[in-house]
Amino acid sequence: MPVPPRRFSLATYSPSVAYPGLRLVVATTRKAWTYRYAQPQTGKQRQLTLGVWPAVGFGEAVAAWEKARGSRSKGVDVGGERRAEVRATKAKALALKNREKQTCAFVVERYLAEMVEVNRKAKGAAEARRMLERAIAPIARVPARELTKPRRVRSSSAWRRRRAALRR
Repeated sequence: MPVPPRRFSLATYSPSVAYPGLRLVVATTRKAWTYRYAQPQTGKQRQLTLGVWPAVGFGEAVAAWEKARGSRSKGVDVGGERRAEVRATKAKALALKNREKQTCAFVVERYLAEMVEVNRKAKGAAEARRMLERAIAPIARVPARELTKPRRVRSSSAWRRRRAALRR
């Protein structure tokens, strides 16, 4: 049976005693500059990746190390800051992705759930739901961002004609 490739570091090189905690970690697939430090609040050992070699050279790694070490000496958890930045970036990307998926039916449903059902009595909310769901039936699957004024006018006038025909 073949041996799976190792994902753990094969070797660690510290470039100099002058840069404590700065290391070049060599793995099977890449080499990365890392900064090992003790977390200010708990004293636990943490590791922060500063960049991938050769994209980040020794000089750039030392500059990033100095910045991270300065922040850590002030009592800031540099890894925690990095994780917060990554979380915020992912949240923005997810919000943008979800924004593009919003259909007219989704927007109306959200409006009904957050505004109408909260602020109206049950009977009025049910009637508003019935009317809105019926009104947006022709454009329910249209992405809300693509809904233009001429399209809104066409769909609302078609709805008015349908409503007038039902009254007869």
